[in-house]
Amino acid sequence: MVFLLLIVHFLLVPAPLASADDSERTGPVLKSVFSPSSVTIGDRIFYTVTVSYDPGQTVVFSIPDSTQLMPFVLLRKNTRHSGKGLSVFEAELALFDTGVHSLPPVSATVSDSLGDETVLRTSPESRIKVKDLTDSTMTELLPIKPLKLPQRSWIDYLVLLLIAPGVILVIFLLRSIIKRQRGAPMKPVDYRSEALQKIRELEKSIGDELSPGECYEQLSFLLRTYLEQQYGFSALEAVTGEIRSEIASRSVPGGDVLIELLDITDLVKFAESMPTTEDCRLSLDQAKHAIMGTSKKCHESR
Repeated sequence: MVFLLLIVHFLLVPAPLASADDSERTGPVLKSVFSPSSVTIGDRIFYTVTVSYDPGQTVVFSIPDSTQLMPFVLLRKNTRHSGKGLSVFEAELALFDTGVHSLPPVSATVSDSLGDETVLRTSPESRIKVKDLTDSTMTELLPIKPLKLPQRSWIDYLVLLLIAPGVILVIFLLRSIIKRQRGAPMKPVDYRSEALQKIRELEKSIGDELSPGECYEQLSFLLRTYLEQQYGFSALEAVTGEIRSEIASRSVPGGDVLIELLDITDLVKFAESMPTTEDCRLSLDQAKHAIMGTSKKCHESR
């Protein structure tokens, strides 16, 4: 009786479930597949390698170089990381040798935050079969058939005669439109004249619409724009010291005065210098003479 009870107990009582620790991943897992399994010479082979690992780790894939990869040729490769412990390496290969071949191995280096690395290497167990482009059972060459010229009817020639005038008309219209849009050739831009015109506009606005501080701010932008356009170096984004070096390496008329004016605008902008309207008028006048090449020595901002 006791024996029967023990048998019933083992049959009815379920076995204890595996603990959570048993299901935890013991390390990264690498798998590889490819398709198709049989190709002709030069056909594409799609090779995919996946690795699953703990979140927080990083993965780097590597495949043999071209010499070790032969007779395979690597056409394209791509790596995708899901960010959730799964990375995929995809390669597109081609084979130019008949027979049965094993896919080249792919390595995956898994690194954790402490710098420890695990290198995994995989290659599909299955092999790929490569066949000839031609039928190997052929024993003799077939005769070459002569090319047949297409038979044209009078309707084909009529269509060509009707289309040709239309094509000629379209070409003529397009040429006329292009000539009209081009117009007269563009004249080279005179950046010096543009800068002088803007300085005259600032002179008219001082005192009424423009405060001395705003005047110096616009003067700084005007001079930097002129130097960048006229002499071809980045002045708008450069500091005054960099502009000084660029001017020193070039023959810039009035360059010393232009640098002194930029120094004054920096004092107004960053050192909270308090210029007067008269200071601003003098600076604008010196800027005009510097740009025209008849420099006058700069005054110091108050």
